[in-house]
Amino acid sequence: MSVKEFRGSAITDKYAPAIFINSKDEKSAQLFTLLHEVAHLWIGQEGVSDWFSKNKLETFCNKVAAHFFIPDDMFKSEWQKKADIFTDKLDIINEISKFFKVSSLAIAIKAVHLNFIPNNYINTIRKQIDKQLLKTKVRIEAVTLMPVVLYAAINA
Repeated sequence: MSVKEFRGSAITDKYAPAIFINSKDEKSAQLFTLLHEVAHLWIGQEGVSDWFSKNKLETFCNKVAAHFFIPDDMFKSEWQKKADIFTDKLDIINEISKFFKVSSLAIAIKAVHLNFIPNNYINTIRKQIDKQLLKTKVRIEAVTLMPVVLYAAINA
């Protein structure tokens, strides 16, 4: 299933709670999603979000996951270091995502909560992620087709 359609979900059943994570997502994003879904289990509430969700429950779960992986003090320190090197906020976000080993979306969410960037900048990050996913899909399809083409060429 596409990452745009599904990143993860949690079932907050009293006896058999469960978390589902999309294995097609980047590993760093899977970890963030895992903590986001754990937050749902902690508070006992299921929720649904999409790329543009403004749901308070989903925002809270994002904050929980971001705080776990990206402590405020460390984030502020890294932002200042990267801002001394890069002028483009997108470059700063991408570099910090490498440092914390989380997605650029997680960094953008954290930056919004700490008022380093405006909320609408998250849309820019989402578009960048969409482009990366499309490139990855094309590469995977090309690699998948290559053995078939080689087999056909050898057996022609």
